[in-house]
Amino acid sequence: MKDFETTRWPIVLFGEGKSLETGKRFSKWGVKNVLAVYGSTVYSNGLVDPILESIKAEGINVYSFVRIATEVPDYLIEDIAKAALTCSADGILAIGGGSTMDAVKYASAYMYSEMLPMSDYLYQAPVFNFPPSGRPKLIFIPTTAGSGAEMTSAGPVFNSKTQRKSLYKYFPPVPADLAILDPYLTLKLSPYLTITTAMDALAHAIESMTSQTRSIRSDMICGQAIELIANNLFTVMNDPADINARGAMLIAANLAIGVESKRHIGHAITEGLGSVYHIPHGHCCALALPPTLRYIAKVDELSQPLHLIAEKMNLPKTEFPGLTIAKEIELLNKKFEIALSLKELSIAYNEADISNCAAIIAADKPHLSMSVRPMNYAEAYQIMQEIYHGS
Repeated sequence: MKDFETTRWPIVLFGEGKSLETGKRFSKWGVKNVLAVYGSTVYSNGLVDPILESIKAEGINVYSFVRIATEVPDYLIEDIAKAALTCSADGILAIGGGSTMDAVKYASAYMYSEMLPMSDYLYQAPVFNFPPSGRPKLIFIPTTAGSGAEMTSAGPVFNSKTQRKSLYKYFPPVPADLAILDPYLTLKLSPYLTITTAMDALAHAIESMTSQTRSIRSDMICGQAIELIANNLFTVMNDPADINARGAMLIAANLAIGVESKRHIGHAITEGLGSVYHIPHGHCCALALPPTLRYIAKVDELSQPLHLIAEKMNLPKTEFPGLTIAKEIELLNKKFEIALSLKELSIAYNEADISNCAAIIAADKPHLSMSVRPMNYAEAYQIMQEIYHGS
């Protein structure tokens, strides 16, 4: 049996309407000023005001930062940190998808640095002088069921200097103090975001179960996540108002990221696709997951976890379950009209972009080191050709 070591995860509060307890939670910590970070779409869907009112009802001052962007650009982190300092925030609330939560993680640390341009900190350690009371208290409320970013303490940042998505390894890890999973906040998720964010969660679970650091714990937790997705995705796509299915998808996304096993080839591919083509991360996962599964399908030591994944997805037993799973994922995305090639997305073929993407994938050592089967530039280039033209 493989070794594993557990780590500390944020406290999770799950339930219908639990987001309305946000104010009481901040009040319990003695917070006086909250910066609420969310995007205009989340606000226009009517998801924000009730949560902000719950904070104001506790006598806490609320300030809003209503601007967010995909891929977490470094300048956005700087702006959030400056807004938090301006309003003397001792609490920060992130309402939205993975980009919103990841931006707040970095901003809550950056605000105590020397505040050089964020891009300067990619390869050097910033200086942090946290006040005696510590950094602001953080509450994360996801409005998508995909990234599981409420459970992590870092995330990729689009660096404006390198023009690539990178992890800022010299930043301290900044986990949420509380993650609130309220299925009501996912009811207005569009069909496109529902399935592409589900692909993100599915990729997390499948890659964790087939990584170098897989264990009985990842089999148990990620296997449950895959089962929840398989049993509820069709329901939420056909009946978006099904609150129980929405809750199951939200828990699945939370579980899929909540193990110490690491993502591997699939997320190396998404880093390349996101950096070069700026495709939403969930859609990148839909593009990357089938070729990743085909790449590892015949690795002997992955036979057992791949058979388990196929079982959790209610698929028939076959000699190479990785190929069966890849086909099922492609059929699922096609059914709901999710493009499975760059060509389908009407992206013009550009050899330089394909090569650049392959180079980013091959250079992503943190992800590739977690893969049981190694990958070099030539193999990454071949996968990029497949992703452009389709399988």
